[in-house]
Amino acid sequence: MAKEFKSSRFSGPSDAIDMEKLEKETQKLFFLGLLVAVSLHAAVGSYFMFKKTEVKVVKPPTMELVIRRPRMTKAFEFKKKRVKTRVLERKKIVERKPTAEIQTKSISTVDLMGTVASFEYDTEMKTDMDTEVFVP
Repeated sequence: MAKEFKSSRFSGPSDAIDMEKLEKETQKLFFLGLLVAVSLHAAVGSYFMFKKTEVKVVKPPTMELVIRRPRMTKAFEFKKKRVKTRVLERKKIVERKPTAEIQTKSISTVDLMGTVASFEYDTEMKTDMDTEVFVP
């Protein structure tokens, strides 16, 4: 196969490495390392699977039954009940009709056509027009 023309613009020292030849040479080492790793993991796993160990059981605490005569302070025994788990639900809003009438002020038409109170403001600005203004 004819070699393709490669530009010397992007050439470097790593062009001297033949990747196909390097891959063929290291393929045997790769499979050997894979075989060693798998066999090592299998040996460690089988060791822990078939290893028999003595299980030490902790002695339970000794209990003593004390029978007392009945008394009035704790006459009954209370048993714990299981609490049902709550289900989260959205709160439903129910529309209600008002039960009483609300008294509001009504606006009469005479008030609408009446006069509007106004305020006078003093807008006279006391400026002297003959003064000279300095503009830089």
